[in-house]
Amino acid sequence: MALCERILRSFVLVLIASVGALAQTPSDDSTENKPVAKIFFESTKHDCGAIFKGNQCTGSFKVTNQGTANLHLDKVTTSCGCTAAIAAKRDLAPGEASSIDVTFNTKNFTGKRQKTITVFSNDPVTPQVQLTISADIKVDVRIEPQRVFFGRFTKDNPLEKDLRIVGEMEKPLEITKVETDNDAIDYSLKDAPEG
Repeated sequence: MALCERILRSFVLVLIASVGALAQTPSDDSTENKPVAKIFFESTKHDCGAIFKGNQCTGSFKVTNQGTANLHLDKVTTSCGCTAAIAAKRDLAPGEASSIDVTFNTKNFTGKRQKTITVFSNDPVTPQVQLTISADIKVDVRIEPQRVFFGRFTKDNPLEKDLRIVGEMEKPLEITKVETDNDAIDYSLKDAPEG
């Protein structure tokens, strides 16, 4: 019996020592104590409001590294060739801030438009962040529809198309003269109801 008791005590001591050693060895999967980068934007949206067609819609997005390791901005992409985005700085130390400067060229657009910018980084939790820049793009005069297709027509079989001319300026629009260099096209002007 004494021999069994000694073997049992030795086994318990070995078991306690093993458990103690395991408790002191950190797991390789643990990221609690590893330094990590953490990307943070004060705002992910920028609205230029109402601007005239052809003007640049510009915005700056402040980016901060709220992590404990260096943040690296791998790349910045845009959803359209009409938009350019540049990171003022690609590597940010913990606590450091910089900016992503964005320019949206409105020359080919009218109405409310939104473009997307994607920022890729080494943040393990949020490796991609989407930013948006938007504008309500105005024109002095808008013609609806912008294009009219008449197809084939003759004097005996005329076609009629209506165009609406809308002024978006503060002053009322006044059409003083209409000209055409095609004798086959005739026109008339009339006031259209608003709306």
